[in-house]
Formats: sequence, structure tokens, C-alpha cells
Amino acid sequence: MLIASPYDAQARYAKKRGSARVGYKIHLSESCDDPERSQRPHLITHVVTTDATVNDAMVVEDVHDGLTSKNLLPSEHLLDAGYTSAELLLTAPTLRGVSVVGPVRSNNTRQSVQDGGFGKTAFTIDWQAEHAICPTGAKSRYWTAGLDNNGRDAIRTSCGRSDHA
Repeated sequence: MLIASPYDAQARYAKKRGSARVGYKIHLSESCDDPERSQRPHLITHVVTTDATVNDAMVVEDVHDGLTSKNLLPSEHLLDAGYTSAELLLTAPTLRGVSVVGPVRSNNTRQSVQDGGFGKTAFTIDWQAEHAICPTGAKSRYWTAGLDNNGRDAIRTSCGRSDHA
């Protein structure tokens, strides 16, 4: 394990949008009643602390669990783009009874923003044959099911450079 701070062996190094830090992240939930209709103050309703490397989207279930245990889970949960995912937008209403509202993260992968590459939306997936087809028509050479860095189900595929000649 890499020690990022001699003062705290559990602190981790993370970089986000050009800003680097060593330590932890704090995820706050607060009430946000419409100020036009209510004079109630905004209150912090739940706090989750993680090491700095944890992806924000991986904390939402813990936040929902905590809010549920306090009977404070809202019917509509406003989240920023770091916390939203297609999976959460689809499952939260049925599993939790909460409508998640927030922007979906854009495709900012290296391939989608640089010339000469293809973003993931440019590929066709053949689920039955278990291969991806790139925009040039080449089929992936392998299909491996596993977990991503956040412990979620993931499938990895790859085409060889010679397939694109």
C-alpha cells in the first residue's frame, strides 16, 4: 500500500479537474426546500466520508441507506454529474422510490476528444455473439467479463491494430 502522508497512513492522493489533494472526500446531503414556499433552513441531513480515490457515484447507495435509516430519503434527490449514472437513474425509482435528478456525465474519454480515436458510443455491441464492432467494421478479438475499478460489472473488449488496416 502506498503511503501518501506520513501523518495519516489512510490518506490517499487524488486528482480531479487539475486539482490534486491528499486526504479524504466528504459527501454531504442537505435539505433544499423551495425558499419561495418554505422558511425552513437548509440542514445537513447525512455525511459520508471516503478516501480521496473513491468515485462519487460509488457513494450514492451509502447516502441513500443513511437517509433511509433516518427516514429522510427525499422523493426527489438532486445530484451533480459526479454522482449520477445511467444505472442509478434507472434503478433508484424502483428500488428506493426516489427520483434521481442530475446531469449524466459526458463522454470525455481520450478517444472521444482527440482526433484519430473512437469514443465508446461509436461501437456496436453484439451481445449474443459477445463481440464489439468498431466503426471500421472490425470485430473485437476478445470479450472478458469482470469488474471495473469501482467493483461494478464490466466487459472488456479489444481490437488489434492490424484489424484496422
